[in-house]
Parts: sequence; C-alpha cells; structure tokens
Amino acid sequence: MSSLRSFQTSLDELIVMRTKFSTTADELFHFHFHFHRHFSVIWFLILNFIYHSPQCISKSTTTLSIGTYNLWNIMFNWEVRLHHIAETIGKYDIDIAVFQEVRMMTCKDDVAPPKQSCPSQLDPLKWLLPEYRWMLVHSAGTVTPIKSSLGHVLQAEGLGVISRRPIVSSNIIRMRQTSFRDLNKRIALHIKIKMESEKEEHDNFMDIVVVHFSYDPQQQCDNANDIIKYVNDAGLHNSIILGDFNVYDELSPAVGQFVGLPSGYTSCQNMPNDDKISVLGTFHDVWLSSGKSHQQGLSFSNMPTPGPQSRPDRILISKQIQVTEVGLVDHESDYWNHYHTTAMLHRARTVFIASYHSFIRLDGYSCLHDCGPHGSCRCGVCIKGGNHNNCHLPNCSECNSFKFIVFISLSFIVYVMFFILMLSVIRILVVSARFNQNDVIDILGYRCCLFNKQLFQFKFQVFPRRFRIRLISVLKLYNLPPAVVALASLILLCLIFFVSSIVFHEALNVILSILPEEKFPSDHKMIFSRVKLRHRS
Repeated sequence: MSSLRSFQTSLDELIVMRTKFSTTADELFHFHFHFHRHFSVIWFLILNFIYHSPQCISKSTTTLSIGTYNLWNIMFNWEVRLHHIAETIGKYDIDIAVFQEVRMMTCKDDVAPPKQSCPSQLDPLKWLLPEYRWMLVHSAGTVTPIKSSLGHVLQAEGLGVISRRPIVSSNIIRMRQTSFRDLNKRIALHIKIKMESEKEEHDNFMDIVVVHFSYDPQQQCDNANDIIKYVNDAGLHNSIILGDFNVYDELSPAVGQFVGLPSGYTSCQNMPNDDKISVLGTFHDVWLSSGKSHQQGLSFSNMPTPGPQSRPDRILISKQIQVTEVGLVDHESDYWNHYHTTAMLHRARTVFIASYHSFIRLDGYSCLHDCGPHGSCRCGVCIKGGNHNNCHLPNCSECNSFKFIVFISLSFIVYVMFFILMLSVIRILVVSARFNQNDVIDILGYRCCLFNKQLFQFKFQVFPRRFRIRLISVLKLYNLPPAVVALASLILLCLIFFVSSIVFHEALNVILSILPEEKFPSDHKMIFSRVKLRHRS
C-alpha cells in the first residue's frame, strides 16, 4: 500500500509540473520524455517490490528437452539421412541432441574438445540447424578400415552433442576396458548446461552424461560402475544419463546399477560399496516412469526383419528431475517416402563418381562401409542379392572407364542438341509471329530482345573474310528451316536416350537394386523427453 501511495504522489507531482511547462512543441517534447522516464522507473520499483515480497515467493519451473540417437555412422546415404535427422530434431523441438557412432577425423588430444572439435558427421548437421550454436564431439578410438578400401577421411568414431543451450563446461570420461570380447574403447561425455536462472546455485545447472556401453554384459557392468563412480565423486545433482546402453533385457544388470533391481534379478559383480556410493540405484528410467511399457519403447532392430527387438536407447534421470513428456520417433516410412527420389539421385551420383575413379585408375573397394550379410558393394553402392557379388574398381563393368567416357560424350551432345532445340523453338515462335516490337511492348510492358526478328538473321559479313568460309561450312544447318532443325534435334535426342538405356543398362540396375535396410534412417530410433526442475525463486 505504501508503494501505491508513493506512486499516486509521484503522479500528482508530475501533473503539477506539467502546468509549469509552456505549450510550445519543444517544451511538450521534454515533458513527455521526463514523464515516461519517471513512470517507467516507478513502475519498475513497484514490480520489483511485488516480485521480492515474501508473500509472493513461488516455485518456478525450468524445462529442458533432450534426445538420444545412434547415427549409424556413415551407413547408407548419410548425405540424405542427415536432412531427415535435422528435420526430426526441429519437429520435436529438442534442445539438446546427443549421438552415438559419430564418425570423425582423427585428432590429437591437444586439439580435441573442449578446445576444438574434430571435423565430424555433426558439422553438416549443425549447418542445417544454425540455432544449435554449441557442439561437442570426441572419438573413442579409430575404426578398423575395410580391406582394400579406397579410404575415407572419417577414420575415428565416438560421441557427439549439439545444443541450443549454452554448454558451460565439458569433460571426457574414459571407461576401463576389462573384457577380451569387446576390444572397442569406450568413453562418455559429460556436459554442464546452464539453466535459465539468475542464481549461481547447483540447482541451476543440468549435468548430462552421454554413454555408449559395450555389448559384452560384464563390460557393461564395468561401464555402469565407472559412470556411477564419476557421478558420485563429482557431486552431480541434477543428472541425466542417456545414450545407447547396448542392453537387450528390460532390467539388465548394467541398467540396474542406476535404477535398482527388484529381488530375484541378477545384479552385476564387483558392485561398488553402497556406503560410499550415494547415487547407486537412485535414477529413474523416463520411459517406464511415464507409465509406458517396455514393449512400447523398443528402439533397435536387426533390419529388415523381424522389426524392433530391444530397448538399448534409454534416458535415466536423477530424482530431482521430473518428466513431463517422453516419446519415440517412429517415422521410417516417412523417411523413405519423402527422400526416395533424393536417395536414388545420390546413388546415381555415387555410381558416376565410381566410374570417374575407374577412369583415373583407382584400385580398391569402392563403398564407404561394409554392406552386411545381405548386400554386395558395386560401384560405391550396396546392392541386394547376397554378399558374394562384390567387385573392386576399376573392374566393375557397370562403372568402368569406358562407361565414364561414353557418359561424358553423350552428355555433351545432349546439352548441345537441347540448346539447338530450344533455339529452334524460339525461332519458330518469333519468325512466324505477326506482330512487331511495339506489340511486344504493349503486351509485356518492356522490350524483349528474344522477340526481335533481326536477332535470327545471322550475318556472316561481321567476321573477317578468311573465317567466313569455315563458319559457313560448319553452320550450314543454321540455314535450314527452324522446324526441320527442331525435328532433327528431337529425333537425335530420342536416339541418344535409346542408346544410353542399352549402354548403361547394368548401371541402372545397380542404382535400382536397393537393400531393404537402406530404406531406414538408422537401425535405432530416437527417444526424446522433456524434463523440468523445480526450485525456489
């Protein structure tokens, strides 16, 4: 009430001040300026008083949307799949997206994140999503190259994050390698996100740990113990652990380290001491905690059949975090229906590049990845029909050096004939027209040189005499009637397409021979969740 009285008093004083001003335009300007300035200050003081009054303290909620996705490295048309992934992230309004199986260039530790990110698959994805200003990638190790492969610059594989929330700090967690079954090195990424608040308390930060566990059960338990010990020793409060846990059962021993296992379930061996690890078994699976069943969250499939079989992709949250929404992106059919033409053009481009490699005499395996047990690599693309039809460049008949030379020659002829055809059509329309340039101006509103009849009355006299005879001998077809030239061009173009269908028949079959797996954006599905924190203002 005292603040309202002060406000009324200030208004009365301003009204009295107004009577002292003259009515000139300049004085009126100054009055309005000072009035609005004083009014803004007073109104700010009132709002500030109300906001900080003890009776008005309430709980504010800070929300965050997160998602995890296994990128499937560079399998099957990565340049096409990345557009689908970018659309999915934007469609579901995900603040922070984390990825596994991210291919990248090999970088030394002194240039690795957080100082500088190695060039990776996430670079074009970040370019498609410019609002995601923060990116972090780190390799777990190098990839074993395919025998006789032509090579690829992305020789390392690891984890990655893109975020439109500021990443305050980051750390690399190197997990122990205790199994002889899985020789792949495993890491985890820890990033700290600043939430929307003015107070510098631990409740204003979100700690996100990205994981990709081993496929060996015992190694999974050791991975889980490493993460739990790190979270406990670092004193992380608002923690989210998400990624590809590589588990196949609903309650596996590794995940049970985080969420706890009911009696009767087999737990991990060499579990940490409960007295020293306070976070053991205190996490929640967002999928199950939201009331959904394990079967509804199946996210991995050994394609093309029998479909989703397990739920390795999970999001685990600490008890201070509340789930508001959780979902599974299931749009495989939408991906292929939307990008079918783009994928086919990408395959055709790859076959053409393979023919160029044959022309320059490169020798080796032409695909960027292994085609699996159901496919063979020919001309840089995977084709169906088993894995016994592989061929190495330059010995593939569909994309040898002869096909490259023929394609370039026919393409040049097609471009020339198409230009002549268009020129002939314009000559037919213009020369046979019964209007002059003034009529064109009246119709179009401006002068168009293409409708000038004199444009098509070519005069060889503009050239020196010594060049006229040669030009006339070369351009004799130009003096033919335009209708004859157009018809001849059409016939020649049809003949070229007919010859191409015969010469490139094998190459077309390679382009159209698509594996069923190629119709999916990944062998995993993306899981996302919206969570919130509650704290006192």
